[in-house]
Amino acid sequence: MKVLALFPFALALCLTGCSSVVDANIQRNVRLESLKKAYVVRDPNSTGGCEEAAREALIQRGVSVTYGFFQDKPKDVDFYVEVVDRWQWDVAMFLVSLDIRFREDATGDPIANGWFKQSSFFHTFPDQRKKTVEVIDAIYNAQPPAK
Repeated sequence: MKVLALFPFALALCLTGCSSVVDANIQRNVRLESLKKAYVVRDPNSTGGCEEAAREALIQRGVSVTYGFFQDKPKDVDFYVEVVDRWQWDVAMFLVSLDIRFREDATGDPIANGWFKQSSFFHTFPDQRKKTVEVIDAIYNAQPPAK
């Protein structure tokens, strides 16, 4: 009887392992809508196309975006974007985590960041483009309402 009483708790524990998280936060009091020129930094260790998806998502928000390696970053952008995607193999490659950071161009100080994470044991095979757009949407939605 005690085993049956523990079953719902064990089931809940297993199901929470299947969940994934998309979240974001803002570190600076800057209205993201006011930042109109961005540079998406290409991660040389990246195995996916998340940088291109980030570029497309920012363009959809009215941001002029260029793309390339950090050392090629132009001096006239409002902010730069770091995209770090991590992948793992399980029958096929799947996205385990995605971190997107908006940084001030002149100082490198964080403006905002967002992330997607999932368990590498209980996982799904998410569409990298959709997850990238979700994370960027979460970053913009994390802003407090405009005054």
